[in-house]
Amino acid sequence: MKTLTYLPVTLSLVLACIADPPSSEIPDPEGLLVYQIEPTYCAGSPCERLELYQDGVDLHLLVFEVDDDHHLTHEALARLQPETAMNVEALAAALRSGTTELGALDPACASVTDAPLTTLWLRGTVSSFTYPSGCAPTGLVMIDQIYDEVTLALSNCAESELVVLENCDR
Repeated sequence: MKTLTYLPVTLSLVLACIADPPSSEIPDPEGLLVYQIEPTYCAGSPCERLELYQDGVDLHLLVFEVDDDHHLTHEALARLQPETAMNVEALAAALRSGTTELGALDPACASVTDAPLTTLWLRGTVSSFTYPSGCAPTGLVMIDQIYDEVTLALSNCAESELVVLENCDR
């Protein structure tokens, strides 16, 4: 009879493990993708792709290790400082309206071949711009600098003058 009492306990432990497997799902991003940094050359570790999503002042950073399965390594939730959010929106509005021109890449950037690629999506449009990191077209330099600083801070689970960290999960 003792073997019968062990069987239900063992079976319930096995079922509990089957019912709650560890979560490896990628969370649904909060907001629209506004900024992404994608490595072009990986010699060493870690080699990561960073995706920054924005919904108003709310930010969601997802960091993926670039390997065969692009698994999520960590994520962060944060809020842009109100002044920073207004600044980004004003810069984007000037580009959308044509008040500010997109401009050109720095000629020195033409020879950059192994830098990560940055893609910036202009909020309120379907336009995206891809360029070597640190080489934004002149009209995007200010927005790029803001998003780059925010992405760097959040990828390190830190705050900056531009952003307040709400949650960071490594």
